[in-house]
Amino acid sequence: ALPICLIIPIYNVEKFLWRTLESVQSQTWKDFEAICVNDGSSDGSADIVKKFVMSDKRFKLIDKQNGGVASARNTALGVAKGKYIMFLDGDDYLHPQAMAVAVATMVRTNADVCQFGYQEVQADEKVKIKPVLKDYLVATVSEPALEYIKNRSVPQIVIWNKIYKANLAKSQTFYPIHPGEDDVYSLQILLQTTKMVTIEPVLAYDVQNPKSVMHTISEEKMSENRLIVEKYITDTLKKFVTENPHSKVCEVFRTYQTNTERTVIKSLLIKPLRQGASNMDLAQNFAKYQQRIAQGDAYLPALKYKHRLMLKLLDGQHYTLARILMWL
Repeated sequence: ALPICLIIPIYNVEKFLWRTLESVQSQTWKDFEAICVNDGSSDGSADIVKKFVMSDKRFKLIDKQNGGVASARNTALGVAKGKYIMFLDGDDYLHPQAMAVAVATMVRTNADVCQFGYQEVQADEKVKIKPVLKDYLVATVSEPALEYIKNRSVPQIVIWNKIYKANLAKSQTFYPIHPGEDDVYSLQILLQTTKMVTIEPVLAYDVQNPKSVMHTISEEKMSENRLIVEKYITDTLKKFVTENPHSKVCEVFRTYQTNTERTVIKSLLIKPLRQGASNMDLAQNFAKYQQRIAQGDAYLPALKYKHRLMLKLLDGQHYTLARILMWL
């Protein structure tokens, strides 16, 4: 089996893709397979991949109808081979030593997951890449799932700054939502992770593509996605704590539910009230929250008295009083 399988979902990134694939081809670690999944691109992305496939047998191209980044990654996971799996987006790129350092760390520590450093770069920015020194520090994350639930920081959530044991990475699939699919996948993986380590060297470069979904999605759509993601995460945690009643995760689950519920109600109701949303918009948002309650997704013990009073006012269509309340 090939030691590393690198999964690259691709959708209309011809402007960046050559650099991405060149960074893979120039790895000092030579034994890898790069699975490039063309997710129905309408530009020249597929043609760029084909040039690499023709000249380098380590590159594979899978063409599929557009189904989103989650679908593309799942397609690759289904055929991935090797001992380790890494992910790379089609507009990002790797440090030349990325695979070598990542594999060396996994072998040295026998970890399930290794998280490495990354750097955000602008689309046209030229980065001076420094060699990775051999004496980099390795830190063990004692309770990776707990740390994730408590902090939910970007380095914990994203998947392209990590290397995974293949059997662990392939044990889960990505939910069909974007952005947000990384959140759920990372939690599912970390709940099964026995040992995780982190290292400081920057091995991945996160290119700020102005045309990516993350930069073009509307605030309304982002809020809708967040509700769906939080439902997935809550359901995942509920299932886990039911099956593992003595896990330390149980101790922080209620805190997570409380923080999540307050975040949801702030985004869905409090913020629109303070920003002067129309009565129609408020009615629609309140209906969404009522549906959340009806489906058993809301953690009502998290609500303060002020929140409960606000809900009563909205239920009675007393929008002006609800607005005043949220400013008190």
